[in-house]
Amino acid sequence: MKIDVGRSLKQARKHLKAGDSEKARALFEAILETFPGNKTAQDGLKSLSSQANSVAGATDPDKGQLENLIAVVNQGHLADAVQTADALSLQFPNSAILYNISGTIHLKLKNHQQAIEKYQLALKINPRYAEVYNNLGTAHQETGQLEDAIDSFEKATKWLPNYAQAHNNLGVVFKATGNTNGAIKHYSMAIDLKPDYASPYNNIAIALEENGQHELAMEHYQKAISIDPMYFEAFHNMANNLSHQGNRVAAIENYTKAIALNPGYAEAHLGLSGIKAFSDGDPQLEQIKSQLSNPSLSDMAKIQFLFCLGWAYEQLGDYDTSFRYLSEGNQLRKKILNYDIRTDQNVSTLIRRTFSNKTPTLERGIDYPKDTYKKPIFIVGMPRSGTTLVEQIVASHSLVHGAGELPYLFKGVKEIGWNAATIDKDQLKKLRAYYLNQITNKSDLSLITDKMPLNYRWIGLIISAIPEAKIVHIKRDARATCWSNFRYFFSAGGLGYAHNLDDLSQYYKLYVELMDFWSEKYPDSFYQIDYEYLTENQEAETRRLIDYLELDWEDSLLNFHNSGRHIATASSNQIRKKMYINSSLEWKKYETHLHQLAIDLENF
Repeated sequence: MKIDVGRSLKQARKHLKAGDSEKARALFEAILETFPGNKTAQDGLKSLSSQANSVAGATDPDKGQLENLIAVVNQGHLADAVQTADALSLQFPNSAILYNISGTIHLKLKNHQQAIEKYQLALKINPRYAEVYNNLGTAHQETGQLEDAIDSFEKATKWLPNYAQAHNNLGVVFKATGNTNGAIKHYSMAIDLKPDYASPYNNIAIALEENGQHELAMEHYQKAISIDPMYFEAFHNMANNLSHQGNRVAAIENYTKAIALNPGYAEAHLGLSGIKAFSDGDPQLEQIKSQLSNPSLSDMAKIQFLFCLGWAYEQLGDYDTSFRYLSEGNQLRKKILNYDIRTDQNVSTLIRRTFSNKTPTLERGIDYPKDTYKKPIFIVGMPRSGTTLVEQIVASHSLVHGAGELPYLFKGVKEIGWNAATIDKDQLKKLRAYYLNQITNKSDLSLITDKMPLNYRWIGLIISAIPEAKIVHIKRDARATCWSNFRYFFSAGGLGYAHNLDDLSQYYKLYVELMDFWSEKYPDSFYQIDYEYLTENQEAETRRLIDYLELDWEDSLLNFHNSGRHIATASSNQIRKKMYINSSLEWKKYETHLHQLAIDLENF
């Protein structure tokens, strides 16, 4: 009789868990009749015999068995470790420790569902097992199940309140959900519980940067490195901070340290490539090419390395090679994101449909407190259109705080929903309250800039929900804008259109159509700036902009590049320089490769 070994072993394990040793024994014996060398079945029978001869059979493997299993894991022999753990589970079906180790093996293998199942088996045996809850939280976190991750980490800290690692992990998940203050709270708890634990110092520094506490963030990066001098991620993060502050020399030094500690650290190579000057024979080029030949390289790391090479060869004047690397990186990025332009087409259609028939609810001037302290200035447009430049100019005014790209409007829009049939005044008030509450602690100043470019999609909602807000729209040469999107690496996954030239031209047309729609529906409700005109007529256009914002003139507005602001966007390096008049002509270096793009956009 033919026997399914895998299925029979699975059934045997179920019988063992149910306490039916005789049925399990029968299955093991049946397997061995056909496959006498099957080690798992042999171990199962040995275990049953051992248990039969024992007064109270052991719940867990002995110390030596566990140490041997952990040694196999630490050596990286994970497939062997799975087999060993499964064999031991047949002998010790009620061992929570063993299920925890087995779950961790599967987690290392990225077998997340199997890992979760093993952890849950461990918790059935020991519902107060804090380490298992922590590991289960990690499994949920890696699969994007953030609420489940929070629940698991919180249970870990419930059963073991001084569990520093679980508090640190809680902080990471809170940060991922946008709860920066909650993240800082748990990072701080982890540090208090374990002052020599490097990770929460690095993590709290990232959160502090988001809150605008850049100097304090630097102190925590330095503390993390003092605890762990090999902490390459902390060197990289500190380099990012320094770069955003305009300290290029120190940033290069720390990116270089991160790469020295981990030559395959693609993010550090990307950061360094974005601010350094390449020359012929630059050793970093060979480093990157060597890493690209690594067969175990992740897709994301490969993309980052390809962009590095694209930027390097651009500096070296080899535009054909530069374009080839940038194209390869973008092609792989689009594949990973699985982007389809039809998604954005549908969103654009829905927005225009929603606002086509303006109801009183969507008119400017809903009831709101006239003494509202915080007043946002929304700076919108296509990414890479000059929004950072305009924010830098505006934030050079003594009464304005430049907050950078804020996610709050989009989050608020998602929270209320925005389909035409559902928008009422209560929803608008909810959106208003949420957004203004989020920006309240950004600065003591009342005027706060938000330069999230894609907020152009929600101009109708801004006008309806926050009528006192100022809206500034920047439009740049279509070819320059699209090319700049294509050549920059965007870490966020929301700009899927940027990774294909045809998608870019189509998306740009959607953007123009929507801005034309807003201009028609809400005439004179926002201020429009032509990027090229601004660069050629800096003072005149800046004065008009400041008049629109109802601010008094300050000479500092013409020296925006000396403001010393922390700038965390792709334009952080360029914005430290004086106005660059010919930046919109840079695409012409690649004109032979952009011929079709130029044709598609010639009327825009």
